[in-house]
Amino acid sequence: MRFDDRLATVLQHPAADDHGRAVRWRQLVELLAKAGSLGDSRLADSALETVRADAVQVDPAIRAATARAIASTPLPVELVALFARDDLAVAAPLLASATLSAEGWATVSEAASPQVRQFISALRPEVTATISAPAPKRDSEPLPSIQDVIDRIDSLRATRQKQAPAADPPRAAMPREDAPTGREAATEPALFRWECDSAGAVDWVEGAPRGALIGRPLSEPGHDRDSGAGEIAQAFAMRAPFSSAKVTLNAGHAVSGEWELSGAPVFDPTSGRFSGYRGIAKRTDSPPPAALSAPHPDSLRELVHEIKTPLNAIMGFAEIIQGQMFGPASASYRTRAAEIVSQSHLLLAAIDDLDLAARLQAGTQGDGGTVSNFGDLLATMLPSLKDKAKEQGVNLRLLIEADLPPCGVDRAVAERLVDRLVGTLIDCTAAGEELDVTASEWNGRCSLAVEKPALLRGLPDGDLLNPAFVVPRERNGRLDLGFSLRLVRGIAQLARGDLAVSRRRITLVMASGDLRPPASDRYRRQAGQGL
Repeated sequence: MRFDDRLATVLQHPAADDHGRAVRWRQLVELLAKAGSLGDSRLADSALETVRADAVQVDPAIRAATARAIASTPLPVELVALFARDDLAVAAPLLASATLSAEGWATVSEAASPQVRQFISALRPEVTATISAPAPKRDSEPLPSIQDVIDRIDSLRATRQKQAPAADPPRAAMPREDAPTGREAATEPALFRWECDSAGAVDWVEGAPRGALIGRPLSEPGHDRDSGAGEIAQAFAMRAPFSSAKVTLNAGHAVSGEWELSGAPVFDPTSGRFSGYRGIAKRTDSPPPAALSAPHPDSLRELVHEIKTPLNAIMGFAEIIQGQMFGPASASYRTRAAEIVSQSHLLLAAIDDLDLAARLQAGTQGDGGTVSNFGDLLATMLPSLKDKAKEQGVNLRLLIEADLPPCGVDRAVAERLVDRLVGTLIDCTAAGEELDVTASEWNGRCSLAVEKPALLRGLPDGDLLNPAFVVPRERNGRLDLGFSLRLVRGIAQLARGDLAVSRRRITLVMASGDLRPPASDRYRRQAGQGL
């Protein structure tokens, strides 16, 4: 029986009830799928129209099963476009395996529903990049792109600056006699981030004019070994981190002056080859940015929200690919998706920490109750910490001394600080190594001292709190140790505590229950020397 004859037979089949309609719908889809190319067949057009009209009355599970059944078959563009109109759960397996020309994908993308069009854009970026499909009508607000988020943040900042009352300017440090003024001061950066290649030439800058810095050598031969440039050259030769190396830049008016450079070596995660340095530069001959204006905590919380929205969408989509929820995906796709999920979780944890810091700064964190007994809190958290250590092959040992003083920290804050500090140091500990944690009293306050893992012993204390400092590890590539510890210290200080780094230990000091003021500089020096 010819193709047209079979189509005619099925089209004449009565659809007296839902079951009959579903049977006829599936038979028509399977016949159209086997046709390969529909050409100008009048019966094929009639069959497509019947499939399109009856789809809304066929159970989604049947439509999804039919799509999976024909997914491995070379399909006509018209049939793929018809399924692209359906829900993503129905269309995804078919679209993932379809092989179409660029024109075919353009036709499919134009016919697709908004959700399916986003899926096609992620699945076939090389094809959809050339497609300029008309903007679909949306019933609800779509998830913003990263560029949308940036534009919205810039617009919000501009609006706030216009609405700020002239009588209440931001607090500023007292000007110095030699400090630049007016337009000159506004255009001079006080901090920027940089990266250089394996030869030492700067190849990326953020926060300063790129034209003045790109291509400049990080260090030049012939410098005195005791100078900042000489320190950088020595560190570069040893592939070692460096911190607060003083250099003078003569690279245009905006960045000329005295700077402190800190950086850490970067190695290719695949080959292990040295690929350069990344770090930060801080101006030493002008006030730091924090002295000029302090951002309002609400602006930071709004920024956190704007970042989390697209990040959650990215993470969810990657989990769909990793778990093959909508159909099979290649091994390379799943590997890449798993990496995206892992990195997104790390970024999300850092964003949550920033959100917590903003709430502490605004004074809105405090609904979880205050921890009075620090030992009980640690005993409650111990099973989850030991589980994490066991996953890494680390033996975690916790000693809680008796008669700990009362603690005056919000419970959620205390849990986050302990989990962040101990979890970060577990990640730095080699498999088979022991990690000792001790809760004790120090100067009338609760403290949690963690012995430094072997990887961190002998490193300068300043490196451990340098946001640019990273350490290599066997599991999951590198660890942004400096950023993590700096964040823990910042949250602890906002909660009237501190983080002290000494030769053998890293110690978290909690706020006392008597609401005494924050620790002084003398207290911090004593904490670093005595613990």
